[in-house]
This record gives sequence, structure tokens and C-alpha cells, in this order.
Amino acid sequence: MNDQTISGQVENLRLTADAIPLTETNALCDTIETLRDQLAEILGTDNDAVAAAQQIAVAAAETVRALVNLQARIQEVASRQRGHVSGSTPTPVRSSGSPQTPRQRTSRAVIDKGKFDYTFGKVNSSKHAADRSNQIKTELSRIRIFDNPKGREIIREHLEDVVISDNNISQVSDHSWGRRQVRESLLAGPGGFMKLQTVWQESSDGDLQLITLIPFGGKN
Repeated sequence: MNDQTISGQVENLRLTADAIPLTETNALCDTIETLRDQLAEILGTDNDAVAAAQQIAVAAAETVRALVNLQARIQEVASRQRGHVSGSTPTPVRSSGSPQTPRQRTSRAVIDKGKFDYTFGKVNSSKHAADRSNQIKTELSRIRIFDNPKGREIIREHLEDVVISDNNISQVSDHSWGRRQVRESLLAGPGGFMKLQTVWQESSDGDLQLITLIPFGGKN
């Protein structure tokens, strides 16, 4: 397969990822949840229609989470293919005794345990740190992500997915201590979605160390 063919496949993958209707689906989830709340006000929380609307809202949230994960996977494949094109050279046919060409390495998210304490309002080393820590905890609770094993796993999986592709990098800056990346993503929780900004420090081996995360506001 030549580089032109691979480039075409990469572009198709990118277009497919961009075509996933996250914004529209998120808006639909908001509409469903609004309808559920209106039904509850009119009919009472124990009504069968309200229960059915709640089930639909939960299913819709799971659908969007699946779409977010699908988009990340498509972007990962496109990124790997793009790296193959940019670094490719004519490759001779490899005999069975020849060493296999190593795969391009995908960046790995390095997340200190203390970052989870920071995420869930348990840091008070300074007023600024305490305020930001509590802000993140509050925003996460709005989309029903709490400080328990399930909540921490949702955060970890999302952060690991964030660094798979470079398509979500909004800013790169060089400092005396190294290069940093700012990435933007959509975090899906059991109760809604939240736009998230994360800051990462590049390491010499290609891994990315999480520095901080900043919520843009959640929807419940």
C-alpha cells in the first residue's frame, strides 16, 4: 500500500471522527432530561412515564459515552496511520529471520495518585488550590461522578483516552522545564457531560505527565 493510499485512508478516518455527532447528541440528552424533569413536576416522581423518561436519559448518556470512546479510537488509528506516512521509507521484503520493524509508540498518560485527591476536593495546600479542587469536585458531581472506585475509574479511562490522539491539542508552550500541552475533551459521566481542559508535561520518553485539569462547566 503506497503513501498516497494511506494518506487517503487517514483523511477518511479523520472525517469519520469529525462526523460523529457529539454536540447534537449531547443537546438531545439535555432535551430528554428537561422533559423528564417537567414530567416529574406535573405527574410526580413515582409516575411510570417519569421512570421511563429516566431510563431513556440514562441510555442516552451511555450512548454519548460510547460515541466519545469511538471517536477517540478512530482518532488513535488515524494518528498511527499518519505517523506511518510521515516516517515511511521504502521497505524491503522482510525475511523470516529479519528483526521486525518496531511500531510507532503511543503516548502514555502518567497520572499521580494525588491528582485524584485534587480532582475530588481533597487538596487544601493553599486557598487557590482548595478553591480549584472543590470547583472540580462540584462540577463532577453535577454529571454524577463521585469520589468512589467507579468515579476514579471513569476519570482515569478518560484521561488515558485524551492522550491517544494529537487532534485535541489546543496549545503547546515551551518553558525552561520542558514542553507542555493543553488538550480539550468532553468528559461523559452517568448524569451528563462536561468540557474539560487538561495540561500535560512532555517527558523525554514520549509519555505525558498530567499537571492539572480545569472544568469548563457541566450539564445535568
